[in-house]
Amino acid sequence: MQIKQANIKARGILTISVAMAAYHLYFATIGFLTEMNWRAGHLMFAAILIFLSKPLARKGSIWVFVDGLLIVLTMVTGFYIIFEYPNMSLRMGAPLVRDIVMGTISTLIVLEITQRTMGFPLLLISLTFLLYCLLGGFIPGIFGHRGFDYDRLMTQTYMTMEGIHGLPLGVIVKYVYFFVFFAGFLDATGAGKWFIDFAFALTGRTRSGPATHPLWPVQLKRPLPPVGRSYPPSWVPVLLLWLNGPASPTVISSWFPLSLRSYIFNSRYDGLGDDAG
Repeated sequence: MQIKQANIKARGILTISVAMAAYHLYFATIGFLTEMNWRAGHLMFAAILIFLSKPLARKGSIWVFVDGLLIVLTMVTGFYIIFEYPNMSLRMGAPLVRDIVMGTISTLIVLEITQRTMGFPLLLISLTFLLYCLLGGFIPGIFGHRGFDYDRLMTQTYMTMEGIHGLPLGVIVKYVYFFVFFAGFLDATGAGKWFIDFAFALTGRTRSGPATHPLWPVQLKRPLPPVGRSYPPSWVPVLLLWLNGPASPTVISSWFPLSLRSYIFNSRYDGLGDDAG
């Protein structure tokens, strides 16, 4: 019986993970979704996966029921944002009762997944700052403030992109998730090992091979400098280490002028496309 339940849970995690990947890839390429809805959908998928992969207990039907209830509530609050946000954005500052209820449930869900993934210290920090918003009027001195009422707290936390669905979640949705997804794809297909083996094949027989092999893929992919700027070839630092072993700044300083040494060790061009001046 336990083996059957484990298989069902594993299939559920796999199905939701594939659906989450398809969701992100579709709306990142050809689909269209507002920023708020994209973030809310990501949070819904992530919370469900956390509840499945980190249950309250391995045994006991009551705990399975609690996890199932949390998953249902996660879906309710997530779909509520997705379908109701256009109307919610028109009533900022005057939330309905159901907005406050959904905001309360969503906040509790985020606190619960925080505890399951990061432990009680981060949970206590989050609760402290939530209480600080509500009880700031009772705190004397420079740390006190006039306080927020509960409706305003839930509006800021749940209905805007400055709380649960704020900038950190936006960065995860747009950038971090795809980096992790691509890294997992390379690892699962064996392509990641191929890149490592290729770098070792180039540098493994040299004295500084272990130190230089991670630099080759990075240097080969470095973009060209802006028009009108002159930089040494991007492979100069790698070539120095490859040919001369553990080349130190002292050795290189005796070979190259100050401008080239400054580029090698303190490059003014960060490779992000910005002109540093």
